[in-house]
Amino acid sequence: MFIESFREIVVEPVRTTPAYRTAWQNTVCGGARAAFDRMGTALCYCMCWQYMHFESLSSILARGHTDDYIAPLVIDVGAGPATVAAALAQRSIERHDQTLSLGYVGVELYGPMRDIGDQFLQDNSLFDVVDKVWLEQIDDLSPNVVEPVSNGCDALIFACSYILRQPHVDTGFAERLARGVARVRSHWPDLPAYFLYQDVSGGDRSNIYAFLDELRRNGYYAAGKDQFLRQDQAFARLDGGIDRRPHSGQNEDYRNVHFRFDQVRVQM
Repeated sequence: MFIESFREIVVEPVRTTPAYRTAWQNTVCGGARAAFDRMGTALCYCMCWQYMHFESLSSILARGHTDDYIAPLVIDVGAGPATVAAALAQRSIERHDQTLSLGYVGVELYGPMRDIGDQFLQDNSLFDVVDKVWLEQIDDLSPNVVEPVSNGCDALIFACSYILRQPHVDTGFAERLARGVARVRSHWPDLPAYFLYQDVSGGDRSNIYAFLDELRRNGYYAAGKDQFLRQDQAFARLDGGIDRRPHSGQNEDYRNVHFRFDQVRVQM
């Protein structure tokens, strides 16, 4: 189960390593959004945000069409520590009473995040068989890269969690992402395909709309609509527990997760 894996992979190294523990205590969670090119900062991010993101993803999956496959091919952009894959695995355990097999393509710039993600993907309490490949750049996403991890997969899931709101991401990135999705989708036209997106609600949505527009220009569309989910904050403690509290934003929308879980279909 995810919470036990999270405690072992994330909490225990922070609790037992003085430098990591000090770094985590100094971030006050809200400051944990930084370059994750060191293991300490990557673990601080996980302590502050991963469990909360896992819970919101689990809620989104529970509302979506997630029970018509048993071995998805997941394209996870801005993958971080593979939280999307972990949420899918937990869903498989709860709904089908079995660990998850999947093909996984994680697009993640920072090596320490990929290392943490690998630990989750190798956890046999969550996963059965995982064929995986990691990429650093969205421009590297192509059918040739995905093909080796696609054997036996029965659905495509394009996951995009919080990446489109990051300061370094612009509409050009969103459009390149849409073209990458279209390239992969066209190579597996017979598989059911889904676009799984989550972000904080409110604020600038130009990147998500740029993605959807470019996807249509490339012959596909995401058949769904914007949806919102109430989500309180949930931060890990050093004893392995989870602190929960409501968001403190003045704007009520800030308390919501903006998400889509859409089928990716051919544009007619």
